[in-house]
Amino acid sequence: MSFECTFPWTGMTIDPQGQINVCCTYRNKRGEPLGNISDVEDLEEFFLGDSYTKLRADFKDGFRKNPKCASCWKSYGTTVAHSSLPFKKFEGLQYLEITTSNVCNQSCATCSSYASSQWIKLNPIFNITDQPTKAWSISDKDFDKILKIIPTLKMVHIKGGEPFADMKNLKIIKAVRETNPWCIIQICSNFQMIPEAFIKELKHCKRVHASASVDAIGKRFDWIRGGDFKQVEYNIDNFFGRTGVKPSLAPCVSIYNIHHLREIYDWAQTKKSVKFYEISNIVKWPMYHCAGNILTQEEIDKTISDQFDDIKHEFNVDALYNIKAQPSISQRNQLKSFNDTMNKVRGFSL
Repeated sequence: MSFECTFPWTGMTIDPQGQINVCCTYRNKRGEPLGNISDVEDLEEFFLGDSYTKLRADFKDGFRKNPKCASCWKSYGTTVAHSSLPFKKFEGLQYLEITTSNVCNQSCATCSSYASSQWIKLNPIFNITDQPTKAWSISDKDFDKILKIIPTLKMVHIKGGEPFADMKNLKIIKAVRETNPWCIIQICSNFQMIPEAFIKELKHCKRVHASASVDAIGKRFDWIRGGDFKQVEYNIDNFFGRTGVKPSLAPCVSIYNIHHLREIYDWAQTKKSVKFYEISNIVKWPMYHCAGNILTQEEIDKTISDQFDDIKHEFNVDALYNIKAQPSISQRNQLKSFNDTMNKVRGFSL
């Protein structure tokens, strides 16, 4: 049986610190990237160079046997990496996932200053010393490398940080519209704030997809993400009403919401402005935020079964049924310590 992923032949990801990898979940044992955009003269040449050639050799037997892809195949438990399927091998670089900065307007409990500038001020409060202490933004020189490859791509996936908090992403969207109008623009946003300029530009783009990072409803959302659920709900409605683009919901499953995921689905059923078709993002770091490190297998199986057995045929929730429990007293103690501090930061408790 073939365990297929085409990203080594089709994709590139640039993360919130400028690191280059084949996708957002690929990790070697030391977490080393393939490179950094500041050290690469030309992204197309890098894609055709030695680092990617070696990477492709590692995939000769498919991703299921590749330990660097464990995050993907352990979660999905399938024979294919679904997000890579639209892109065909040997047709060049087709998919670019780009994060132009770690500038963000939320401080998600499951995040860090690597991906959110809002966490920089929280690091000392939580005694975190191994994460970035400054905001990062792609340089103009490196940004030009991105614009150079836009005309030949099939999809540009804009992430963050928060995409709508960085105006460089508006330039990417304009470049797609002007030089490659049939390229898909995928935006992964928390929808906390959307500047008017983005709405006006996206209205004129041919192929726009969006996902909304909604991890819970109401005050639970506010605690998990350090945001304002009512404002997010308004922004999603407004975005759909003015662009015609209906965001798909993309919750990050953690110990904070695993017992409340059905609430997101039920809320979505009352909305014309969102769609709900998949839950696949399972938090694995920090380890004490991972439900599998806190709950027993019986507890996990029961809460997932109670919430989704009657509707699992409607959308893809395979990742939920594949969560494996390895509960740890140490992780539970770390979780309690973290929660005690975050309750003070948020000003209220879950």
